[in-house]
Amino acid sequence: RDVVDSQSGEGPKPFERAGIDVFLQEARLVGEHRVELADGEQVEVGKVVLATGTEAAVPPIPGLADGPYWTNKEAIWGPEAPPASLAVIGTGAIGIEFSQIYARLGSRVMALEASPRILPEEDEEAAASLVPAFRGEGIALMPGVKIESASHDDAGWTLEIGGEDPVTADEVLVAAGRRPVFDVHDLDAVGVELDDDGRPELTDTLRTTNPDVWAAGDATGELLFTH
Repeated sequence: RDVVDSQSGEGPKPFERAGIDVFLQEARLVGEHRVELADGEQVEVGKVVLATGTEAAVPPIPGLADGPYWTNKEAIWGPEAPPASLAVIGTGAIGIEFSQIYARLGSRVMALEASPRILPEEDEEAAASLVPAFRGEGIALMPGVKIESASHDDAGWTLEIGGEDPVTADEVLVAAGRRPVFDVHDLDAVGVELDDDGRPELTDTLRTTNPDVWAAGDATGELLFTH
């Protein structure tokens, strides 16, 4: 938190010193060249770059959305102390990293994966070589499982698993992928088309189907690497 504060403490001042107008409020595209701010002001623009990032994709597990599940944000900023037990849905980079973090902090961790193996997007031999290390740290790896439903009460979470005993945990971390954030924008009015996965259709120069609108960073839905 100190690192974040030290890098953002000046707010918009560095940009304003560079001659950039900064509006610290939600903005939405409402037309091909029109942006509407949260206070109602509308701004005419010539060209637009959508750099709105991504958010955690929540799998359609019945009951999951009804409870206080964690995403990577809550896993970092939310808890004052590690939970006694944590169920992690998804074993991509985010799921595996937080599984290891919380296991080392003393939580009992169960990592659940729908695919037949952990880290399904990574090299198969490399992913397999990590299994003994994670199990040696006490992480219960559960690949190839289907979560049929989720429920939350005062005792915590219960995940019903097809053909296996339920998984119970104090907290559930959803790490089943990321999706670009475009919900606030009127993409139909702007002429920006998305593919079946909710990612913008882009040319090689990151231009969308509107010739005056580009996407950048995680909003492209590609290469979601922090480095």
